[in-house]
Amino acid sequence: PAVVLKGRSIYYGALLYPAQWLGNFWGVAIFHALLCAVAIMLTIATLRRVMGGEATRYTFAGVGLLLAALTPVGYFASYMLPDVFGALGLLAAGHLLFLWSEQSRASRFFWFALLALATLFHTANMLLVTLLALVVAIGLAFRLPASKPGLTAVVGTVIIGFLGQFAFSWGVEHATGAAPVRPPF
Repeated sequence: PAVVLKGRSIYYGALLYPAQWLGNFWGVAIFHALLCAVAIMLTIATLRRVMGGEATRYTFAGVGLLLAALTPVGYFASYMLPDVFGALGLLAAGHLLFLWSEQSRASRFFWFALLALATLFHTANMLLVTLLALVVAIGLAFRLPASKPGLTAVVGTVIIGFLGQFAFSWGVEHATGAAPVRPPF
């Protein structure tokens, strides 16, 4: 029987498939870049609000130029790999866990959806977010200034990631009669 590997995300592949079918991956690169830009803009706006200021277009432009010049964010956003979702997932978890009360409902939804994608797109992200949620849950007992609703949202994304892994394994086993094999990474 054929062996199906469980090392790569079928969900990230589903994002890439239409681009491959169309013969052009620019849409995915633009999607990555837009997610990074929105995440950066929301972070700047939230942190400026927390510090008592207001984010202006000059703030966004200045930070954007600094990130473009001093970090590899543009380089990694252009990769056709789910690796960019590791950093975006950690940023989303930070917003949900520690800046929950500073977020609008739309921002919370954005961070939740981004973190859910991160957990579906790469198993390492799911494990990292699970560990972070566990540390924050323990920290809440010691008065860590984290948000309980934010922790619930983060745990929800972890559950989405695990359900995604389960659905893939079930589908492969149902279709082939053999469970997928996870190579070490």
